Amino acid sequence: MKLLVLLMVLGLIFAGCTGSGSTTAEEEAQEVPAAPAETGGAESGEETAQEEQAEEEAPAVSDEPEPDEEEMVHWGVGVEEEVDETHRKLQAVEFDGYLLIVDDVTDDKPYPCAAVRVGEQTDTYVHTLFQDKLCPGESTYWTSPEGDEYRIKVFETAAGYAGYAYWADVAVYKQG
Repeated sequence: MKLLVLLMVLGLIFAGCTGSGSTTAEEEAQEVPAAPAETGGAESGEETAQEEQAEEEAPAVSDEPEPDEEEMVHWGVGVEEEVDETHRKLQAVEFDGYLLIVDDVTDDKPYPCAAVRVGEQTDTYVHTLFQDKLCPGESTYWTSPEGDEYRIKVFETAAGYAGYAYWADVAVYKQG
């Protein structure tokens, strides 16, 4: 019984010791302000000089006001983002005043296939005239508004896994 009481007392002593693991390093480093001495005639509403000094030494949490919900709703206001100029550049080849554009390389089985389109450049916009999905070795035919016939053939594709750019080896042949 004496052993049990001794262990409990030792546990209480170690629990109250500095560095026992019950406090964080920040709490251990902070000074505990001395308890204010009782002044006979001081009213409870008055502050003593020690209390005022402790308040001045206490670090301010933040000088900035907390943002209102309205401020948090406006995403992107005042935020400058870097624009990656190399991301999704138009991969196009010009032929007879038209553009052959490789929009994407899809993950079809057994080989990745190219989503290609033929467009006409007008100022800053590309007007799509024809589009198709072609796998390696496949061909398609397109007739231009002027009546010229073209054969579009895909030889090889790469889907662009693991951060690599997708690409397609495509040829355009003018018929007749």
